Amino acid sequence: MARDVFHIPDDAGKQSEDKTKDGRMETIIYLNVSSAPHFTIFSTRLSGFFWENLPSLTFTVAILATQVFAMLISIFGVKGLTTAIGPGWGVSLLAVSLAYFILLDAVKVFVFRVWSFELTVRLWPTRARKERLRHRKERLVIEERVRTNVDKVRRASKVIYAASLFDKAGRRELPRLT
Repeated sequence: MARDVFHIPDDAGKQSEDKTKDGRMETIIYLNVSSAPHFTIFSTRLSGFFWENLPSLTFTVAILATQVFAMLISIFGVKGLTTAIGPGWGVSLLAVSLAYFILLDAVKVFVFRVWSFELTVRLWPTRARKERLRHRKERLVIEERVRTNVDKVRRASKVIYAASLFDKAGRRELPRLT
């Protein structure tokens, strides 16, 4: 897009010593390659939306600091390293990377909601996958049974506590509420 719409020369085949070399395309590509994967790290950590389980503050600051640094050296340029592209390009490239990150995060969540291990086993059945699926289903049955039993124990303990309160009330030993 930078080349075709904004007519930024791509300098393909030119050496760094060439006086006609523009260099902006290299800086644009650098900033894009730097920012897109960094934002994607926030999405690939989880199967849900990135904001549902935010990373630590240290991690977030480290990622954002590297992006600010990359954007600044791209905007202002560093002699012998990057050619200045200006704030318009710098900010817009980070904005596009951020927008794609949010879009891809939503696509990832949709795919995870549709695609399951059970679907994988149905589409590409192997003996190992079928065995893993059987073990998963057995584990889910056990977990559900445990959840049900824990709920029964909780209800029973509430009934016992209520009965003890009625017993104390009969003996006029009600606990004081503060």
